[in-house]
Amino acid sequence: MNEDRSRAQLSTRRPAFRRKACNIHRFGTLQAAYDLVGYEASANYRYFNVITQLHRRRLEIIQDLVAAIGHAGGVADYDSNAKLVRVNEEFTIAMWIARCRPSPYGYSHWPFRKRRLLGGDVSVLIRVLPDNATVRDYFIAPAWEAEQAPPMLSPNNGVRLDAFLFPSLAPLVELAKRAPIGRAA
Repeated sequence: MNEDRSRAQLSTRRPAFRRKACNIHRFGTLQAAYDLVGYEASANYRYFNVITQLHRRRLEIIQDLVAAIGHAGGVADYDSNAKLVRVNEEFTIAMWIARCRPSPYGYSHWPFRKRRLLGGDVSVLIRVLPDNATVRDYFIAPAWEAEQAPPMLSPNNGVRLDAFLFPSLAPLVELAKRAPIGRAA
């Protein structure tokens, strides 16, 4: 009898999971579903939508990096459990995205959690523009240097940190390239 009851509970729970996945597939975010029915959600939902969009953007950038490394002759794969990109079985990259927080005075800041950047040999922090969709630049640094960075970046961080800012991920692709070794004479 208990077995029948547990099966009934499982069967009633499964449709809820299917509905959630279906709604995410159909609308993308909870805010989008609310917009369709004309409900005005709180600002808190808008925050979650920005975070969701940034997470998707981060995964797109990781996929693009893995593909670019493959085209350059290297091998890269993303381990979603460890949240690291392993390159040529030689080094790992921890890659995160920081949303832009404009101050009331018009200055932009990019807060981030340093512990997320740790774990890889190379740390990459993607900074986005105030629209939180367009990439501004990439902070690409060795893990030990990222560990010493302040928990919030600004447009000008001083020579020590600004030396690690790049407009693209090209330095990582160059680092992953394979070069043929010439024949010995």
